[in-house]
Amino acid sequence: MGFITSGNSSAGLSTNITTITESTAAITPDNNTEYRCGEVTSVTITLPEDMPDDYAAYIVFTSGTTAAEAVYPDSIKWSGDDVIDGVFIPVASRRYNIGIWYDGVNVNAAVRGAGV
Repeated sequence: MGFITSGNSSAGLSTNITTITESTAAITPDNNTEYRCGEVTSVTITLPEDMPDDYAAYIVFTSGTTAAEAVYPDSIKWSGDDVIDGVFIPVASRRYNIGIWYDGVNVNAAVRGAGV
């Protein structure tokens, strides 16, 4: 059974860090918050209803030996590793770092995947 904890970064950054220990992560990312997950079987991203112009959030998770499933709104504009034709599809055995931000028109997400 998992749990969620939250607190300010010890590095003095304005970003809050939330740790998620469930194997199925369901996240509605708050502004200026980083969500740190361990190995997950799925990650579901739901965007907040209201986004300020300075909106930025981060999600980090590990896709295990079986690739994690990613569920997210079609409105997100994806770029980066394991993104093909604007679709992010996690592969097995990678640690993903995702930055999400609002540019006043689009919600963008940049993905970096590294081997685990």
